Amino acid sequence: MVKDAGIELGSITPLFKYDLVPLVIVVRSDAPWKTFADFLADAKKQPDHFRHGSYGAISLSHIAIAMVNLHAGTKTRHVPFKSSGESLTALMGGHVDIVAATGLGGGLLEAGKIKPLAVVSSERIHFYLTFQR
Repeated sequence: MVKDAGIELGSITPLFKYDLVPLVIVVRSDAPWKTFADFLADAKKQPDHFRHGSYGAISLSHIAIAMVNLHAGTKTRHVPFKSSGESLTALMGGHVDIVAATGLGGGLLEAGKIKPLAVVSSERIHFYLTFQR
């Protein structure tokens, strides 16, 4: 039971899903990698060299890159921030090399300042492909 709400959680029926915002793994537009495979190849050659930003320790963005490291056999250094915006600011400033961010990165993708390398989703998201340059 939710404290003092008088409602049993099991009695709530969801009406819609409002959180369908996939994480987009992005780098600066001037980064040397054209594909996610390119980044992974470099990360395998240089363990602990590359830094990945997230919007907090144990956040979805942190776990996404941790899972990539686990399955790809790579090792990047985690730099946690308080928000996706802060991690993208750090990316733009060169303080981190790669970020798993939500949405379009505050317009940075549309402006051509960042490029997507992968989307954390079970399906291909065609919307992000329109911004590929």
